[in-house]
Amino acid sequence: MNRSSSGTSFRAALVAFVAFVAGCTAPDADGAGFRAEYQAARAALEAGDYGLAAERYGRLVAAGGPLAPRLRLEYAHALLRADDPDGAAREARLLAAGQSG
Repeated sequence: MNRSSSGTSFRAALVAFVAFVAGCTAPDADGAGFRAEYQAARAALEAGDYGLAAERYGRLVAAGGPLAPRLRLEYAHALLRADDPDGAAREARLLAAGQSG
């Protein structure tokens, strides 16, 4: 698979995930707070502001409910990019421990 098709696949998966998140019930009554926080975390990650992304993902993981595994994965990614490999490894271990199969 070439780089552009893998980028297209990633974008398609990301769009599907964001649409899923947008349709989910969030911790607050209307879900707007959760959606806004996720969008801000994702935007910070894509803009290279990894510290801010890690901070926002950290808050999301605590309130993620059924989305927590995916959010924890993105949080680990943000921590790794923010030059916190120990934090990233910790989150990856927590993610792996919570999975079955």
